[in-house]
Amino acid sequence: MPEKSIEIELFLASERLSDEDIKDTILHKLARHGFWGGKHTDVEELKKGFKPELLGKRGLKRVEHSALQLIREGLIIPKRVGYGSGLHVSLNPSFSTQIEHRIEHFLKRRFE
Repeated sequence: MPEKSIEIELFLASERLSDEDIKDTILHKLARHGFWGGKHTDVEELKKGFKPELLGKRGLKRVEHSALQLIREGLIIPKRVGYGSGLHVSLNPSFSTQIEHRIEHFLKRRFE
């Protein structure tokens, strides 16, 4: 199974992803690619791998909204850059234990 679509493959049985599933998928994606602290990625990259039909009416906007919620929660750090969409994000190393626990719980829930 290709690595970039693993999150979506976990959800094929469900008809729609919850906001918590989207947030946990974002955290898992960032952690899997090593985006902690100073290493960051464009917020638009977070949308890749999600199938719009699993996201419901608002589609990919829900992914961006979930990323903004994670910023407010302090789990991901925003970084303004002068290229791309202008907003890049990375995982907050200060919350590494909480993030890792949340990802572990998310993966256990999906594989049961």
